[in-house]
Amino acid sequence: MKAHELLDGNKTREVAFWFATGGAGFCLSRRLAEKMAPWASGRRFEETSAAIRLPDDCTVGFIVERRLGVRMLHSPLFHSHLEDLLLLTPRLIPQQVTLSYGLFENKMNSIEMKGAFSTEEDPSRSAPRPSPALH
Repeated sequence: MKAHELLDGNKTREVAFWFATGGAGFCLSRRLAEKMAPWASGRRFEETSAAIRLPDDCTVGFIVERRLGVRMLHSPLFHSHLEDLLLLTPRLIPQQVTLSYGLFENKMNSIEMKGAFSTEEDPSRSAPRPSPALH
């Protein structure tokens, strides 16, 4: 992803970094999270986000890659609601870390899973209803 970071004197510079998508989720080691503190602790996270004018999940990627110089690694085991989940074969589903759901190309993007948990045991398994704000 490319963004323009605000600098002193109302100047900007273009920066590029990997987008840590919150929809799919991401993992950070405790050590890395602790190193993020100068840009992510308390109000500093909001200030960092404002400096690049991007949402929180993009800000995580910016801090990790641009401030700390740590390369984020893509994992095919995390899945966003922005990708077509029906492309996952049933045998691959148990190996995945996250399966986000939502609207994709104006259709509900979810996977029907039978057996693992009932909706009483896991209410989040019930058929998701799109928010009226999405229409």
